[in-house]
Amino acid sequence: MRPTVLLNCEVMTMRREEPIAEAVAFLGSKIISVGSEAKVLADAGKNAKIVDLDGKTVLPGFHDCHSHPIDFGLKISGAVLDLRSARSVDEILRAVRERAKQTPPGSWVVGQGWDTSIIGEGRPPNRWELDEASPNRPVYLADLGGHLAAVNSLALKLAGISKEAPPGGWVDVDADTGEPTGILGETAADRVSSLIAYGDEQLERALQLSLDEAVRNGITCLHAIARNSQEVRVFQKLWKQGRLPLRVYLMPRHHLWQHIKALGLVQGFGDNTLRIGAIKILMDGSIEGHTAALTEPYIGEPENTGVMWMSEKELLKIAKDVHDSGFQLAIHAIGDRTVHTVLKTLEKILSENPRRNHRHRIEHATLLDDEAIEKMAKLGVVASVQPVFIYGGSEWLIEALGEERAQ
Repeated sequence: MRPTVLLNCEVMTMRREEPIAEAVAFLGSKIISVGSEAKVLADAGKNAKIVDLDGKTVLPGFHDCHSHPIDFGLKISGAVLDLRSARSVDEILRAVRERAKQTPPGSWVVGQGWDTSIIGEGRPPNRWELDEASPNRPVYLADLGGHLAAVNSLALKLAGISKEAPPGGWVDVDADTGEPTGILGETAADRVSSLIAYGDEQLERALQLSLDEAVRNGITCLHAIARNSQEVRVFQKLWKQGRLPLRVYLMPRHHLWQHIKALGLVQGFGDNTLRIGAIKILMDGSIEGHTAALTEPYIGEPENTGVMWMSEKELLKIAKDVHDSGFQLAIHAIGDRTVHTVLKTLEKILSENPRRNHRHRIEHATLLDDEAIEKMAKLGVVASVQPVFIYGGSEWLIEALGEERAQ
């Protein structure tokens, strides 16, 4: 194998002392030289392959710090209906009706991506409309953020959901009859989605499609959330077969924690391609779904300040155990009430058991005030943010929070 040299380009090095270089050389998967053309050519040697980039810019590989690659793969593979462009309830129902015809008895009709801000009726289909479209197959349609779902009566029955919401969840009910409408939030939606099963081969195909798409877009490392043991197994299968085209920092959901602990695994177990990373804890919902936990109510909903998936006491128990075992915490917190609860918890566990470079992180960290920012800096807590939420959601942020809080 001979080195490859990229010349006639601007190399973004991300180094203070030399932010832009003239050339870069690599051998296999390792960068061996970066700097001036003369330096790089000398380091690479006479046998190097030369590539003239005609003035193009060379960027380091991107790290996606929060991803759900299997979910994305199921969508682009067609296994899950992509509802992101749906403009009406009828359009969604047509898609469900067609998919139900193709779905074997006992299997689910699954979709994701509906967005009430672009649906003409300003709402997803309710259970009775979904019953008509798919009377004999359970239906689960998640919203764009994955925190709300529209389901039919069969799905409600299979999940054992009535008008009483489970802890940390939300069940919409008809104002006249008090019956569930089929619109669920947070742990109520999660209870239904946990019933949906896929085969390993289907998940392997979905994951491969997703990772290949990531590489095409310049991503070389994913922090990937694994919701269950099957997803962990699928990542390992691709790793064993040499089919992971990038590095994966695996973040199992917290309900897998006791199994990880019982096995005696440590953070970082694995290799440079696949390793166990942070433990992911879900603490609240989304602003667009009006389920992120806020200190002040949502605009126009004086009784609604969102929901938290677990109590402060429950969070402390899990977070302390994970921290004391040497693992990184990755805690989903979008609303300001949740962020302060998380920081209070982290402050307590770090005061009792200080750990250098713990790199505990808050996923999304959307609604922060000055106090929260200062405390995060003091505690060394990482803000794992996704700017696309703001770029793509400015309208619903203002609608849900008002101008002042949305800033």
